[in-house]
Amino acid sequence: MISLYLIKSKRLHINDLELLGVAILVRLSGIFFSDKAITILCDNNTSVVQCQSMKAKQRRSVQLLKKIDLDLAKNNITAFFDHIEGEANVLADYASRNQIRKFFEQCKIQFNEHISFNRVCTHFVTINIYM
Repeated sequence: MISLYLIKSKRLHINDLELLGVAILVRLSGIFFSDKAITILCDNNTSVVQCQSMKAKQRRSVQLLKKIDLDLAKNNITAFFDHIEGEANVLADYASRNQIRKFFEQCKIQFNEHISFNRVCTHFVTINIYM
């Protein structure tokens, strides 16, 4: 189980927070993607590199990577990790920083310009499943 201490700790580095999100995602959705190949998109380049190599220097990062790796193995999931560039991640940044007004203003503009599911998904952490 992912430690509640890790979740409650305010001393987690931003890279570890991103890894924690990936660990929770893999833990909760692993059974649904069993025997599949998935791509997990993250906006933190360091976390992407760590997930791709399954190596880190910090103890907490190593613990989280072990949890991710174990859950991927338990469910026989092949995972690829990709980085979302800054501009493509504006909406997710607004939402995660509790800037709700900016989030909705940005959504309104984008949804009026192009109502495209693929374009909306580029702003959020999404999973691409290859069968």
